[in-house]
Amino acid sequence: MDTNDDIHQLLFLVNQLEATDKAHMILHLEGYTNKEIAETLKLTATNISTRMNRVKTKLKEAFSTVSHELR
Repeated sequence: MDTNDDIHQLLFLVNQLEATDKAHMILHLEGYTNKEIAETLKLTATNISTRMNRVKTKLKEAFSTVSHELR
């Protein structure tokens, strides 16, 4: 797989997330800090950090599963 395929796969997987998780990830990918995301979504920075770690774990697992299936 090349980088372009990886990016498309990541975007596909992000689109499969629940709305709140998708919002967190999109804001994170756009370069917002956890504090900025927390302020935007009216949550605490700790809550955002915890949720981001969970979302990243989900995405890593899904990405490696899909990547492995394509090889």
